[in-house]
Amino acid sequence: IDNLKKLIAYIVKSIPVPRHQSKVLFPLPYYNQLIDISEPYFKDMTELGDNPIILLHNLSIDQIYCLFKLLIFEQKILIVGKSNDLVAQIILNFASLLYPFEWLHTFIPIMSEKMLKFLQAFLPFFNGINYSLFSKAIPVLAKAAKGVFIFNIVEHTININSNYKNNTKKINTS
Repeated sequence: IDNLKKLIAYIVKSIPVPRHQSKVLFPLPYYNQLIDISEPYFKDMTELGDNPIILLHNLSIDQIYCLFKLLIFEQKILIVGKSNDLVAQIILNFASLLYPFEWLHTFIPIMSEKMLKFLQAFLPFFNGINYSLFSKAIPVLAKAAKGVFIFNIVEHTININSNYKNNTKKINTS
């Protein structure tokens, strides 16, 4: 097991991630041939959100950590903010943080009024909405299955709407 740990540490510390449309050749201990790692053939999620600093400027470390955990555990997440651009940038940058994994569920960085019905999905989602539409989203959430985490960028709060009777519980992010 120690040799396996050393091998993993070597790979993580010594081998760079290949750049766009490139290949990296590297030797492995106890292996006579060079190993190559090339860029995956699928769309690189790291290109979605190109400015992770936006997260640090608008969220606390505890909030980033909490939202990242919610994404890893594939929860239903709704981001609410006053600026469509900011909401979209935060969602796209969080999607990039998941790399090399991908979000395979509903993913709508900015929802229109006609898209609010997607908040009733029983599968996980990661959606954003403008604060002006949030009052229209509450009745839709009332009909949805429970467990939607609502992160309000304006108020810096994360709530879970437990029974959708306009009753929310604040989640402690620390």
